[in-house]
Amino acid sequence: MSNLNISWLKQNLPEDCTIFYIGAADLHGAINIRSNFPNATIHAFEPGTYWLERHNILNTANEYNIVYHQLAVSNKEGSVLFYPCDKYGDDKWPVSSSLFEPTNALDFLTFSEPVEVQSTTLDVFCKQHKIFPDFIHIDAQGAEFSIFSHLGNHRPRLIWTEICEFDRYKTGVTYHDFYNLMISLGYKKIFTDGPDELYGLENLEVSEYIKN
Repeated sequence: MSNLNISWLKQNLPEDCTIFYIGAADLHGAINIRSNFPNATIHAFEPGTYWLERHNILNTANEYNIVYHQLAVSNKEGSVLFYPCDKYGDDKWPVSSSLFEPTNALDFLTFSEPVEVQSTTLDVFCKQHKIFPDFIHIDAQGAEFSIFSHLGNHRPRLIWTEICEFDRYKTGVTYHDFYNLMISLGYKKIFTDGPDELYGLENLEVSEYIKN
């Protein structure tokens, strides 16, 4: 879970908002948001099988009324490659898996061979399901640029995104590319918190962000 100040989020989103949590892993972060937004609609996206096989994620999602999608979000529809991260030293470490091949900067992690997973784009998913998020929390290990490059016409009010992994995977983009993309999509940077940033629509009025 990121260091997002959920109390601030509650002040700046409606109680019945729609939230997308991309890179949901074990659902811990999404559950934390659910505890603060009991009336929200929450969709969680995670392409790997690790959490399904070992943590009974579907039951957990049902328990907390979270709609779980075993699905990648990217810039492509259909089958895409996914690089599962297996270990950090001797410990299981599935949270650094990515749609992009890791570079040598991550040689302290062990990745298995890439597997095919199913993917959608934000644009297509929202149109198909007629679901449009007010807030996106995304931790996609460097895939954030490719994901938001296919945002479509809908603009979530707020986005909390990881920004630190573009050069540690073979993404072909830099943080500056990502920042410029967000500006071109009509967003302003509200706050930087270590490896993450908060963006809001350019004309959106929000309260001052307080670091958690």
